[in-house]
Amino acid sequence: MASSSSVVTLASDYENQQLLLQAAAEAIPHQFDKCTYQLGSLRQHIHLCIDCKQERGLCGACSVSCHTDHTQIELFPKRNFRCDCPTRALEHPCQLNGSPTAKGKDKLEINDFNSYNQNFRDGGRFCRCHSLYDGEKERETMVQCLACEDWFHESCLNLRERVPPRDEAGGDSPQSSLPASNPSSPEDTTKTDISATEDDVAPSQGRFWDYE
Repeated sequence: MASSSSVVTLASDYENQQLLLQAAAEAIPHQFDKCTYQLGSLRQHIHLCIDCKQERGLCGACSVSCHTDHTQIELFPKRNFRCDCPTRALEHPCQLNGSPTAKGKDKLEINDFNSYNQNFRDGGRFCRCHSLYDGEKERETMVQCLACEDWFHESCLNLRERVPPRDEAGGDSPQSSLPASNPSSPEDTTKTDISATEDDVAPSQGRFWDYE
């Protein structure tokens, strides 16, 4: 006989499903079958398509419906951004907006008001150190600046000691772009919702520091 702790009631199962739907709606608040291009510029989750080469952004729906077989990087929320998928900026046809076979000049006008920081460049660069983010190798938590919406290593904000990324074998990579250190208890790297303000970040000397 099953214990009372292992019994799942219809009400509890329904509640769990509602929580999952709510979490999905917060992650991608718009419909999967509708490109957000017609909604104009808004704050939304943006994806970068690595296979398409062009340094442009996709809305959540286009990342699923139009580029599902492509390698992508989630850039997280960007404000005042309009989806680039149905525009001439991307050669790949958009399945959700306009003709699904339209390419090149047959697509919509390029978004002139979108802002593209270093996250869109070279396959996704982040932080003052301009490193490529790899969740399987990085071991630091990253925080997002509310001003520029870039992501920063805690160590680059002087919030902790720097730790080297792990290589594919699970050890420390000798090719790390960050100086190695030996913290007593290194953390696994994840991107967090904790946000750094503009005052928390010293001005970058890099050429990709973009403020709106």
